[in-house]
Amino acid sequence: ICNLDGTSCISKDVSAMTNQGEGSGYKPSMVIDTVNSKILISTENTANNKKPSLFRCSLDGSSCSHIDISAGRGNLSGGSPKLLLDNVNSKILLLTENSETGFSLRLSLFRCQLDGTGCVFSDISAGMGDLSSYAGRIAAGIDTTNSKLLAVTRNNCGTNNGRPSLFRCNLDGSSCTYTDVSAGQGSISGREPSLA
Repeated sequence: ICNLDGTSCISKDVSAMTNQGEGSGYKPSMVIDTVNSKILISTENTANNKKPSLFRCSLDGSSCSHIDISAGRGNLSGGSPKLLLDNVNSKILLLTENSETGFSLRLSLFRCQLDGTGCVFSDISAGMGDLSSYAGRIAAGIDTTNSKLLAVTRNNCGTNNGRPSLFRCNLDGSSCTYTDVSAGQGSISGREPSLA
C-alpha cells in the first residue's frame, strides 16, 4: 500500500493475518469495494486445494478476513481467478478456470455478496464445456450499458485450438453466449487475451 505518488509504501501479509498457509496467494486478482471501503483479493488458494478464496481487508491493509467462496464446489474449482465488482447489483463476480471433478478448465462464475457470503456457482462456458478457458488467462469486464458480463479466453475446446473466444452473459451468469472473435487469425491466436 502506497501513497498515490508511489511513496511511503508498506507491505502487509494478508495470508498470515488470516491463518492461511503457504500457496494461499497464488494468482491474485484485486478490486476496491468503494461502497464498504474494503480491499478485495481473490486467489487460487493452493493451501485450500485450489478452491477460490476471498481476502477482505480495510483500505490500510488491516483487519483482513479470509472466506472460502467456492459455493460448495470441489478441489481445483478456483483456477486463474479474475475478480470484478458488479456495482449495479452490489455483487462480487469471480470468474475461474474450473478443473474440479467432471470439469476440465471450464469457464465458471462465482457470484457473491460484497462481504463474500451467499455465493452461487454458474457454469458460464455457453455449451463449449471443457478447455473453454485454457492456459491460465481470463480477461473480463462488465458492459454497464447493456448489463452484461464479458469474458475473453484462449479457447481450446473442440476445433477452437487456442482461438480467442468471447463469452457474454447476464450479470447473474445466465443466458451465456459464445462467439469466436479470432477474425480468421486461426490456431493459437488467443494466447494471453486482454479486454477493454
